[in-house]
Amino acid sequence: MKEIMPDKAFDTMSELSKILNFNSPKLKDKDFFQGIKNGDYRFHIPVSLCFYKNEEVFFKVFVHLKSNEDKNLININNKLIICDHKLLKDVVFLINKNDFYKVDEYYKYTIAQYQLRFLNVLEERINYIHKNKITAEGILSYLSKNSELSCMLKHILDEELSHVKSYRPDIVASWKYYQEFEKMCRELDGN
Repeated sequence: MKEIMPDKAFDTMSELSKILNFNSPKLKDKDFFQGIKNGDYRFHIPVSLCFYKNEEVFFKVFVHLKSNEDKNLININNKLIICDHKLLKDVVFLINKNDFYKVDEYYKYTIAQYQLRFLNVLEERINYIHKNKITAEGILSYLSKNSELSCMLKHILDEELSHVKSYRPDIVASWKYYQEFEKMCRELDGN
């Protein structure tokens, strides 16, 4: 798994392309390989912001992860909007090349206001999610207080993991939280 983590993914794909005889990734796409595709932002972006004129869509601004940046669009993070926000290391605001020239001072100001509000709300939401994440320890604590649920889960896991337990007990032994769960179930049973 370490070989496909963001810091090594590009090199791993380059090596695999030689071994498996497929086109090597291009250096210009290195950012894509170094980005996490399904991280903290997964439920929040991409989004599109529509700007209207005469009750019709005049242009759109697209909010994406930098690692998923569409190279056919113009990154306006530093062109139209000057904002210093820590989320801009991960998030990019994009506009169609043809629409870039439609943005006058009014829209520039409006986009900048939206960008700042969006980034602040997104940061608050991500902080809230991190603060309230369910952890393995939290799940074990919950299960220790709900013996009936623990027994049901234990029965399911015993059935589903029988093959792995028989043929690769070393793998099962390496599962820290599963070992704690097993110990907890023994204690609940009085064994």
